[in-house]
Amino acid sequence: MSRASSRKAAASPGGVSSFIMARSQQDRFHLATVDHHDYNIHLWQVGLSIGNRELLVDAELKLEAGAHYGLVGRNGTGKSTLLQALGDGLFEGISSHIHVMYVHQLFHVDLENPELSVVNVLLSGDKQRVSRQHMIELLEAGLETQTLHQTLKQLEYEAVEAARAKMERVAIKRSGLRGLTARNKLLALEKDVAVAKAAWDQASSNPPPDTDDEILAANNWLESLYEQEDMSNEPRAREILVDIGLPVEQHDRPFHELSGGWKMRVFLAQIEFLQPNLLLLDEPTNHLDLPRIQWVQNFIQTRSATTVNSSTLLRT
Repeated sequence: MSRASSRKAAASPGGVSSFIMARSQQDRFHLATVDHHDYNIHLWQVGLSIGNRELLVDAELKLEAGAHYGLVGRNGTGKSTLLQALGDGLFEGISSHIHVMYVHQLFHVDLENPELSVVNVLLSGDKQRVSRQHMIELLEAGLETQTLHQTLKQLEYEAVEAARAKMERVAIKRSGLRGLTARNKLLALEKDVAVAKAAWDQASSNPPPDTDDEILAANNWLESLYEQEDMSNEPRAREILVDIGLPVEQHDRPFHELSGGWKMRVFLAQIEFLQPNLLLLDEPTNHLDLPRIQWVQNFIQTRSATTVNSSTLLRT
């Protein structure tokens, strides 16, 4: 017996307040599908809507591993919405081992951190590295300012909140007995989040002195985080920037100072850095001149990842 799984996204691209609803087939053998190392994608009974507007109804979506696809249509037909739904993992039935990269958020980097350097934009694509750096910065600051107890409570809260968010994604997408089990786990995690948040608030308002055990635990944690750091990441990122033609002296300048064409090159360089299995490109050549369009096209054609490239249908 098959059931439709549905999932909502917070907002559509461009800050539109409408919600995206994505649906796809889920059957009793679904667990094996999700955990299998298969980079092909084949979804049935696919539905996609934004707000009250339906874009796809009972469609079939098939992407062969390593193939390159063009998604062509007029503005407003749902190309970006479909790519966002795939990029955000809204469809049930796609293997969790498929690493997806959605190239749409180019200008969001500017808005979130205008002073982020070019090389750090490239490195920011590695979410695990970003998380480690965040923990290292908090622990080092906690040790230096003797506010370690508060820092540890903050990290405990962030860890359980991350677990809750992950379980929420699972619970929304599953149905039947497995869906019920996931929702029960979600309820338990929501209680854990409330407890952890209260403990962090208490530590912030009335922080006790750091204990020797906390200091030892923090130092051991830091040592473990340092060991996980791949020191070759930044040199490799800089090498990739050189390969795309960006001079070394430009690597540490603020990303927002680059032209639109160079911003797209840097963002596409993340493809080489992250090596995704599925690459979703939302009109990557928009507003570029012909030489830069040709560069982007040549770059994409040499990638081995499954690629979906959207483009507006030109009127003749």
